[in-house]
Amino acid sequence: MGFRLLLTDAFGGTFSINVYGAGRDGWFVASRRDIESRDSGWRVLKKGEWPTLINLIDQCCGFWGLPEILPWPENTTVDDGEWLNLTGRDRERFHHIERFVWRERGLDTVVAFLRQISGLFPPPIPPTPPSEGVM
Repeated sequence: MGFRLLLTDAFGGTFSINVYGAGRDGWFVASRRDIESRDSGWRVLKKGEWPTLINLIDQCCGFWGLPEILPWPENTTVDDGEWLNLTGRDRERFHHIERFVWRERGLDTVVAFLRQISGLFPPPIPPTPPSEGVM
């Protein structure tokens, strides 16, 4: 089984990751081309990451049942945005979706997870709690 994610921003910067797996094991290759150009090289997924990805694909976003393209909202103009292409292949099924700007909420979770495991992006900065007495 395998998946390929390609994100393209309004300036032509890209992030792509190909993730493959079987059973509980998986591996990936990723690249980032924007302000910096980096490649992950061939990497093994950490324990639990492949089953987590499969759960996100199947349960969180329902990938296999999503329409290939979403209808464009009426009376809408967009000057720039992010393209998302996600392709999946299982033994007997193949599915590909494309999204521009608008996408299902579960897809954001899949994208965040894939960005995280790639190691090509800094970890998110946790919010700092307000100090006592500060309004």
